[in-house]
Amino acid sequence: MKFLALTALALLSVFAWSCGEPDQKQVRKPTVDSPKTFIPVTDYIRSEIKSVDSLPVGILKRVIAGNRSDSVFIQPAEFRQLASDFLSPELEKGNFEKSFTENSFYDQSIEMLTFTYQSTDPASTVKRVDVLIAPSLQLDKVKSIYIEKAFKSGDTAVNKKLYWKAGTSFQVVTEKSLAQKQASLQQVKVIWDPLNY
Repeated sequence: MKFLALTALALLSVFAWSCGEPDQKQVRKPTVDSPKTFIPVTDYIRSEIKSVDSLPVGILKRVIAGNRSDSVFIQPAEFRQLASDFLSPELEKGNFEKSFTENSFYDQSIEMLTFTYQSTDPASTVKRVDVLIAPSLQLDKVKSIYIEKAFKSGDTAVNKKLYWKAGTSFQVVTEKSLAQKQASLQQVKVIWDPLNY
């Protein structure tokens, strides 16, 4: 009986030792001096633009302004020009990490990670960025990017809400306000996934 007890104790000791501290090379521990590593929003948008340029599909643009709605297929050059609204200088790596704060949370109801970036610079035209990510054991995938902008153009206050849906479409809603006049609203949606025309 003593022999069995000693054998069991020896096996437990070996098991505990083998399951001990993980190899330090495999574990990355953040330090106080670690640089911020924000999601590279502009790099992602540029890669999406490049992939659309190589697709053999039509690019549909829908414009809704007031009671009017128009749809037309556009050329890649116009697509790139419209998409450039997402490529603000404030979101380039150095500026982004210097002038924004990051918060993140996991939403169990939709099984998505949300990263929210808020500007700390009052002069920045980009006020907020939300990135929605589907986590995976193999590769985390960006599902969408939402950007809020606010700036003045002469006497006109301009607010923009930009939404990029990965691999499918993007949308820009622009509101313009001038003094006592009623604000004008325009929605531009660009779609390159034929299943979503």
